[in-house]
Amino acid sequence: MSRNIKVLGHRGYRAKYPENTLLAFGQALEAGAHGIECDVQKTKDGYFIVIHDDTIDSVSDQSGRVADMTLADLKKVDVGGGQRIPELEELLKFLPTDRLINIELKEETLTTDDCPLIFDMLLKHLDRKNLMVSSFEHTLLPYFKEHQVTIGMLLGEKHIGLGFANIIGRIIKIKPESLNLPVDIFKHINKYVVYLMIWLLKAFNKKITFWTVNTDKQFDLIAGVSDVIITDDVSLILKMTK
Repeated sequence: MSRNIKVLGHRGYRAKYPENTLLAFGQALEAGAHGIECDVQKTKDGYFIVIHDDTIDSVSDQSGRVADMTLADLKKVDVGGGQRIPELEELLKFLPTDRLINIELKEETLTTDDCPLIFDMLLKHLDRKNLMVSSFEHTLLPYFKEHQVTIGMLLGEKHIGLGFANIIGRIIKIKPESLNLPVDIFKHINKYVVYLMIWLLKAFNKKITFWTVNTDKQFDLIAGVSDVIITDDVSLILKMTK
């Protein structure tokens, strides 16, 4: 593969299967993905589940806030093709131990108090070398850093809007092993500035993860600088990395 780029299925194989389901994760790995990316929220009764939004509105014909629903409530929700919302531990038991997993901690329902519980669950099933924990809420990352888990600092529009100097300041403070960038960053910051920042980070042995890369044009922008690509369309991007 070109530059040994690792390809992760975004919420599983999201282009073809219901996102964040065991079916989508299994199909991503079957298609050849090196691993998967998933999202973690917390239920009303304290269970960690795999879902992106803090509501069920976008993945079902029902509505409701995850924080207001119990695990039993959420397990009744059909998120497509009879698939159900998995518990985090259910997913961890399902995944092969030799594949990569990027766990995104969601700020809507998680706090720093949840980090030790999630850490214990992750390390019960996974080897550190195959694990990355990421979040837009950077205060959720230090606990994992302190416990020798690879962390990915996610940058979104709210961070990008703060400017280059602020981003560098946050990187120095958090000390992530990976900077996880949206491929759409090139719409907000001049590409040469982005590349300069990336090469500076690489000089300090930081990895670069790009999401969500779904087209050949997007791939061409980041193929030369990306260590990990997160995509909805696993087979498409795998073909491009060969």
